[in-house]
Amino acid sequence: MEMPKSIKLFEQLFLGSAALGVIQSALMFNNMDLSGDAAYGVAGFQVLILLIVVTIVLLTSRKKSVICKWISAVFFVFGLVGFIPNLAIFVEQGIAGLISAAQLLMQAYAIYLLFNSDSKAWFASKKPAVSP
Repeated sequence: MEMPKSIKLFEQLFLGSAALGVIQSALMFNNMDLSGDAAYGVAGFQVLILLIVVTIVLLTSRKKSVICKWISAVFFVFGLVGFIPNLAIFVEQGIAGLISAAQLLMQAYAIYLLFNSDSKAWFASKKPAVSP
């Protein structure tokens, strides 16, 4: 079965959101007043999280992983719970706040796309492994 448009768009939106996250991190990094090992630690942690997110997205879209689909959905809900109380702070941050809002909207639509009818058929079409 060929990858449906909704899965392709899910992948593009989520990876685009991750790219915006890199831009946002670069903008916010100067405001953090970190130096030396602390700066490297924060940057390393952000890179690790980025790699985990990209891996989960690709496993969801390319390997039809239902587990990763649900991990993406649960992580989105956790992110939403953390975003809402800090909304006023994000508004004060200017462009970085706008990027955060754009990321949230992109991810919300991407998660929605994982649960529509052609996506359900895509995940259901996963062929079971054949024993030799």
